[in-house]
Amino acid sequence: MDAESLFLSVSKFLPLLVFPLSVVCLALAVATLAPLRASWRRSLAAGALALLLAASCSPLSKGLGRSLEWQNLPRAEYPVADAIVLLGGATRPASFPRGRAELDESSDRIFEAARLYHAGKAPRLHIAGGRLDWGANLGPETPDIEGILHDLSVPSEVLVRDNVSRNTYENATVAKRMLEPLGVKRILLVTSALHMPRAAGLFRRQGFEVIPAPADFRMTAGGPEAPLFEEDLRSLLLQAIPQAETLAYTTNVLREWLGILVYRMRGLMD
Repeated sequence: MDAESLFLSVSKFLPLLVFPLSVVCLALAVATLAPLRASWRRSLAAGALALLLAASCSPLSKGLGRSLEWQNLPRAEYPVADAIVLLGGATRPASFPRGRAELDESSDRIFEAARLYHAGKAPRLHIAGGRLDWGANLGPETPDIEGILHDLSVPSEVLVRDNVSRNTYENATVAKRMLEPLGVKRILLVTSALHMPRAAGLFRRQGFEVIPAPADFRMTAGGPEAPLFEEDLRSLLLQAIPQAETLAYTTNVLREWLGILVYRMRGLMD
């Protein structure tokens, strides 16, 4: 296993141990099974409950989400670029009993890339759509995305296909290898708003002039100056109730911040 493959494996498994649900489960296991004083058990259990509630309720999740999603807001009009770069991770593969590839929650990025192309913002569209080759042999995501773009009337001859990159860092390095010979310097980078800060930093480090074109915003409001929390009592009550969806979103935000930290420590992103 080469160094990059080792890093990829570690980057997928190690963060799972520090995300809220894992920490809560570990704390409860220790509180239940370890030979500790009763006061320590209660403290561990209380800390685990507090962490679970904080990560599963909207106030913390909203604040963390805005810290990333609102770094790059959509423009009313995007400038012309040399290429549109669309990052994968927006489809579910054709795996039994699913008869064909389907869109997932991040699929707005595919529609945004198609919209930018039809608006004449770039003459080519690069798809970064490899998949991890662990477990089932599902093949790259690129053909699935290409099929959806075809349905959206994007011609196949303008597509540049990356079938091999497995994470965002490889998305950037492979894009450089494929697009640099084509004279591509300025790109419209299309991915989810939450993912954009990390992705844009990685592509900039590869020498691209990056114009972020984010999609798939989860944290929305009346405008940049709108209050973080709604004043309506019913809304506040709903935000205070723990929800699995909120826990999942909080975990995704923490994954992005952790990724930014690690990539910056390795000198791989701006």
